[in-house]
Amino acid sequence: MRSTLIIALLLLFSFSQAQDKKIMIWGFVEEDGKPLLGAKVYVYADDTQIRSVYSDEKGRFEVDLNYDAYYRFEFYKRNYVKKKIEIDATEVPEDDKRFGHEWGGWQVELLRKVPGLDTSIYEFPVAKAVYEEDEANFGFDYSYMHQKEEEFKEAEKEQKRLIKEYEKQLKEEEAKYAELMANANKAFENDEKEEALKAYNAVLEFRSNDQLAIERSELLTALLNREEMYAKYKGQSKASEAGNELSAAVEFWRKAKPLNPESDEAQKEIERITALIQAKEAELLAEQRAAEAATIAEEEAQRMAAQKEKERQLEEERKQKEAEAEAQRLAEEERLKKEKEEADRLLAERQAEEMAAAESSSGEKKNLESLKDMDMHSEAFVMELAKIYPDGVTEEVEKFKNRTVYKRIVVKGNRGHLYEKVVYNYGGKFYFKDGDSVGQFIWDKETVLD
Repeated sequence: MRSTLIIALLLLFSFSQAQDKKIMIWGFVEEDGKPLLGAKVYVYADDTQIRSVYSDEKGRFEVDLNYDAYYRFEFYKRNYVKKKIEIDATEVPEDDKRFGHEWGGWQVELLRKVPGLDTSIYEFPVAKAVYEEDEANFGFDYSYMHQKEEEFKEAEKEQKRLIKEYEKQLKEEEAKYAELMANANKAFENDEKEEALKAYNAVLEFRSNDQLAIERSELLTALLNREEMYAKYKGQSKASEAGNELSAAVEFWRKAKPLNPESDEAQKEIERITALIQAKEAELLAEQRAAEAATIAEEEAQRMAAQKEKERQLEEERKQKEAEAEAQRLAEEERLKKEKEEADRLLAERQAEEMAAAESSSGEKKNLESLKDMDMHSEAFVMELAKIYPDGVTEEVEKFKNRTVYKRIVVKGNRGHLYEKVVYNYGGKFYFKDGDSVGQFIWDKETVLD
């Protein structure tokens, strides 16, 4: 009854496919004759992937195809060797396409990958299929399959041999794993952290994903790191205390405390060293206050001494300035006295020389001689010069043994003035206006020659 139902279903499915004018392909994916669930079947048409399906719990797969294409099936599952089957659907007569085709019953055996297995032969299709007109359906190309049969059989034989060796190795590794795990658990229970960590790491070399070994390895690593850091901070604290760096010693114990919360050692050491710090701080504070008082007294004494010294220096500076001012005043008086005496002497010499020169000169010089008895500051003298000399500036030069006298008579309208510059051979220069001593500025400003 059951087989009749299956045949009826197959005929019904075949008829439905024929109506769609498709090629219905179905089969089974197996391992050692047993269904292989979850194997993936990729379908390529002319090297372009067009479909992918999975095998069910019975290992069954099915797929429908169009005509006029060259198909490649690839059967794959993780840790298994990929296999290929090719179907040439390009030469199906048009009359044969009317009702479609069903070709099934494939049995594809996948080989499990094992270390050392040469899978290069499976780069070639394990089977090829073509359309057979006399059968009006597709069939395998047995000539191709016979050609490759020995190579595939040899590969399967080698695969089975390697699987036996691999399974033997797995059993040996399983025993070793069990032994290592037992040793690791025993060391862990006995709180032998370093030995347990080494043992769990050895377990992970066999099974890198063993969750218990991973968790306990991480836990032991963290515990050992904490112990190492605790010992490190403890040593640094003792070294700091030996070097009288008490604050640093407390800080190291504070860092160590959370690393070993079960022990009160760190808290006791913190309290002990803190008491030492407070005692030293009190002693230091007393010394500091005494030193500050001594410093204040010394600074006050120094300030008073500095104030007295400053007052003494100011008094000396005041006296020195007064002495310098008096000396400067006397020197200035002496200088003015000498300058006046020198000017009077020069004026007397000049007047004597002019008188002598007037006696021996003629023309215009006689005119100046006529003025020698006149008061140079008088209005008559000023007006007489304007009568003798023309408007503008007239210069006369007289050279003597030790000096040269430059005379410039400046006339503007009916008034005239006599300017004189006496230059001595030693470099001295003296200026006069109407007999009075003046500066060079007056000479340069009021006697500019045209």
